[in-house]
Amino acid sequence: MENIQTLSDHSPELMALENDAERATAAFKAADIAYQESKRVMQKTHWAYDKALMAREDESGRILIELERAARPELEAAIANLESFDLLLRRAIRVGYFGDEDVGKPISNADDIAAARKEVAAAQRAIRELAHDAQMPGDEMVRRCTKLVDGALLAGIEWVPKDKWNHAAAGSRNY
Repeated sequence: MENIQTLSDHSPELMALENDAERATAAFKAADIAYQESKRVMQKTHWAYDKALMAREDESGRILIELERAARPELEAAIANLESFDLLLRRAIRVGYFGDEDVGKPISNADDIAAARKEVAAAQRAIRELAHDAQMPGDEMVRRCTKLVDGALLAGIEWVPKDKWNHAAAGSRNY
């Protein structure tokens, strides 16, 4: 049987484990400091990158706006006409009932109008891209613009009452 006095607080095995624990704690603290420093450097680098990217996007946006302003007036008129048409499409959404209103199935033209509005938005984007193409001759640009507008109008003209479209389009189709 062992005696309690034979167990020493300073046994070589216990001292070695204590030293290992202190070294592990010191290594952990050093690793944590290195981690925090690398995290700070990473955040600083990301911030600098984001700042440079935003500056570049601002500059390219300014250039695109200048190109749009310098584009032929027909392109601006086409975009304005498409915006008017989009507004008419939004106002043309109807919900009705097939059969009796109390028990009938609701029907709507919202999905068809949403598809037509997507066509209008795509045409507007394409016209803006035409304005950004400084190399294209003006007459070709107007021809392409006309095709884009006509295609967008065909996609949704059935949903806009003719009298509203004629009133909105009177005198504004300059392309």
